Amino acid sequence: MDRVIDPIIADIQTEHEENVRAGVWWRAAWICVSGYAAFWKAVGLHTLRSVPRALWNGIAEDGWTLGRMMAYSLGASVAVTLLLAA
Repeated sequence: MDRVIDPIIADIQTEHEENVRAGVWWRAAWICVSGYAAFWKAVGLHTLRSVPRALWNGIAEDGWTLGRMMAYSLGASVAVTLLLAA
């Protein structure tokens, strides 16, 4: 994550400072807005990629106890729903 986030922040700071020195305030503001959007996009994509792996590792780590519990709960919910729907 450091290889993605640090360059984004460095680019925002550098480009913003260059435009402030040049007196182009509207461009400096736009760079901040677009830079923060890129930052949050990178954080969101990292989260989408890392959460499933972390969840899978957490389920496997305890001998699949949590996975079995989730499967049994799903099965029981389906069975009760089918009985009540009939």
